[in-house]
Amino acid sequence: MHGGQPQSHREAFRCSECHSPFFSPVDWEYAGRATWQIRFRCGACGRFERHVLNEDELEALERRLDQDTSEMLAAIELLARTDEVDVERLLREET
Repeated sequence: MHGGQPQSHREAFRCSECHSPFFSPVDWEYAGRATWQIRFRCGACGRFERHVLNEDELEALERRLDQDTSEMLAAIELLARTDEVDVERLLREET
């Protein structure tokens, strides 16, 4: 496992190794004094890191995750619509 020591929140939403934004929380535990220790994994390079976040930083992380989820769902919907259009076009061309 990389990054065994907890790090500050400064780059908590990007991998410190490859700087990828594909950095997701995989585990968390209360660290005391309204802070949480979050274990992140980079989807690009596989690196694990720990960061200690306060309540404001957790809210920012939650907003970021909600935004990322919305963007992924929109992309999936667009892909599904594009695929349907292509299938319909191909069916028309075959007849």
